[in-house]
This record gives sequence, structure tokens and C-alpha cells, in this order.
Amino acid sequence: MDQDYRNLQQHLKIELNKMRTAWRNLKEMYTNEIHRVRNLVLGIRRGEIDQTKIPNELSNDQVETMTKKINEFTNYLNTMDKKEQLIKDLTEKQFIYQNAIDRDIQYDDDRQTLERKLLADAKHTSIICSNDHLYKTNRSQWYTLCGQLLKEHEENPELQLIYVDFSYCLCKLHDIIILPATEKKNNATLTPPVTTPPQERPTSDKSLNILLLGESGVGKSTFINAFVNYLKFDKLKQAEKNPVVLIPVSFAITIDDNFTEQVVKFEGNDTLSNEDHDNLGHSVTQHCKSYVFTLKDGNHHGRKLRIIDTPGIGDTHGSGQDDVQQPFA
Repeated sequence: MDQDYRNLQQHLKIELNKMRTAWRNLKEMYTNEIHRVRNLVLGIRRGEIDQTKIPNELSNDQVETMTKKINEFTNYLNTMDKKEQLIKDLTEKQFIYQNAIDRDIQYDDDRQTLERKLLADAKHTSIICSNDHLYKTNRSQWYTLCGQLLKEHEENPELQLIYVDFSYCLCKLHDIIILPATEKKNNATLTPPVTTPPQERPTSDKSLNILLLGESGVGKSTFINAFVNYLKFDKLKQAEKNPVVLIPVSFAITIDDNFTEQVVKFEGNDTLSNEDHDNLGHSVTQHCKSYVFTLKDGNHHGRKLRIIDTPGIGDTHGSGQDDVQQPFA
């Protein structure tokens, strides 16, 4: 409970207060139990308590209740930790987090009512509505919808993205929904596609996309740096004299018989603060980022090659961080 929970304090004050109250009650229950056991020991030493009653005293309902409360609080704390991280990650991806309770969502609101309440006076806005249960059981759908919204935001930076969390209100969602349903999607099945004869089709300069995925520390960013130098220099010695460091990287090596670790860093030209070299166990790459190259040789001369660097999987942030990062990759 030492964490400040900045996002919960801003968006979920009621839930945060519930958690703090449960923590205080648990500490009080623990203190009372310690006093009870202490008095039990003193009573035994003084001969005031029959030793045959000790097993019953140590296995009473109070102990069972406290054990149950500890397990419940631990699960609740883990849930709130994940929600704090989720809000943080969504915010970093340009989503605005909103609690459905704060939007006056009621138990019997239908989809039309939800659209009216959530989209009132909203312009250039797309809203994704979900809850903790749907997020947990429909990860594939969540990733797909988030990816669609992020792509729309990339094409139209003025588009505002909002996540409305229905986890704490009486209105229960059966599916993850997007508001509003765009006219583009509605018209897609109504308007017949316009085809162009093959001989009249314009030549396409499509990019070749390569997505790098892997565990933390396997060298995804280092591979991109090596590829840049491969494209730029004809010989290895040329690259050794003046290497190009497109992405700042760092890694640990052992330098003596005592296996002393030394961190090797290569500073680069990436000015978007996408790297974290200070936290051992965390992926150095913090966010997804793409790097575009133009091929100059061979049959693909002039074609664009896009390599997408991603945060490492399985770092000390835990699996929750992997779940959040995957759809954005």
C-alpha cells in the first residue's frame, strides 16, 4: 500500500477508498489477533488456561476469517495494481480513461441511450466501452478494436480516443463496443466496389513491414542498428570506424573471472525517449516504434522497408504489461 496510485486517485476514488478501508480493517484484525495469542501464551505460562484447550484456541473462527480476508485483499490489491497500470498505458497511447459511473450510466441504459450520454457534444471522438471481465475473456477482440482506433487516430490526429470503463457500474455490457458506429463501416456493405482493369491499375509502392517480437534482451534494437550499418557501409571496417547508432541500446557483459557485470551503452540519435537504460529487468525499449528504409539494390529497388521495434516480452513489469503492449504492436 506504499504506492501512490495516481491514476486511481484521479479516476477511481471510491474503489481506492474501499481498498484503503479494507487495508485498515485487516491491520486492525491482525493486531487484535496478535494480542489474543499473546494473552493466550501468558495465560498458559501462569497456569490460568488448560493446555488441552490450546488447539481449539489456535484454530478458532477468527483465524479462519482473517486468512480469508487476507486472501481477498491480496486479490483485490492485485486487481487494482493492474488497473493502475492499464490506465497509465492507455494514457501513454493517447486514450482518455473515463469511469462509466461518472458519465451517469444507469442499469437499464440501452445502446441508443449510451450513445446519447457518451457522445453528447462530442466531435471527432471514438469511444471503446468495456469492463474487466470482457477485457479478460475477449483479449483478441480487445486487441483488434484498439488497433483499429489507433490506426484511425494515426490517420486523423484530431480524433479523440476514449476508454469508458463499465467495471464499476450497474450497467452490464455483454460485448466490447465502439461508439459511434462509423458511416464508413455501415456503407461498406452497401456500396459496390469500383474495380479497375489490370492494365489501368496504378503501380503500387507498398512498404514491406517487418515486426520484431521477442523476449527482453534478445537484441531486437541491436539488430536494427546492425541492419542500418549493413545498408550504409560496404565493408565491416568502415562501420567499425564510425558506426551509425540509430537506436540507443545498452546491455550487460561479464568482464573478468568473478563474472563482474559491466553495462555497455551506445548513445544514438533517437530523441523521443523511447529507451529506459536505468531499470534492470525492464525492457530497454519502452514503446513500439517503426523505422523506414529505402532499398537501393536488387529487384526491390526504391521499395520502402519498415522495421517495427517493440518492447521486450517477459520483463519484470509482468504479463499485464505484455497484454497492454501487444495490441499496439
